[in-house]
Amino acid sequence: MSKYKYSYPKFEENVACAVGRDIGISFKQAIEITRNIRKKDLEKAQAYLQRVIDMKEAVKFTRFTNGLGHKPGMASGRYPKTACKHILMILNQAEANAQAKGLGRCKIIHISAQQADKPMHSGRRPRLAMKRAHVEVVLQEIEKKQDKKHKSKPAEPKQPTPIETKGEKK
Repeated sequence: MSKYKYSYPKFEENVACAVGRDIGISFKQAIEITRNIRKKDLEKAQAYLQRVIDMKEAVKFTRFTNGLGHKPGMASGRYPKTACKHILMILNQAEANAQAKGLGRCKIIHISAQQADKPMHSGRRPRLAMKRAHVEVVLQEIEKKQDKKHKSKPAEPKQPTPIETKGEKK
């Protein structure tokens, strides 16, 4: 198998990646799921996908909405369980790669879905194409914020001095 070329342009030392090729999921569902978890913390994205698998929260569909019904709290959405399971598995692989590199808490900086080849079914369903997609994930370690205790405190405003009147002495 040849080396996979990511669509993410630059790789640094604090980056981990994973890719799923020729996954048996709908390309349209993969696009909507990846759009919903892009730029999120890894733990939040994994929790979101688990809630979708448990049918507690729906994936908001914005692009492919032909005939979709409304879900509670949003306009149109679905519960794509199988696609979420596969994408969650790829996120877990990327997390394992990050731990192997010694990275701490990570954030998804790049996730994309591309359409894969569509092989034809064989047997009794010869003229139907299979649904396939590629999903790639790039994680980056979140930099730890500096403690606020070590920063210098702003100077306190000076107290106004009492005004002395002419003729009075203290």
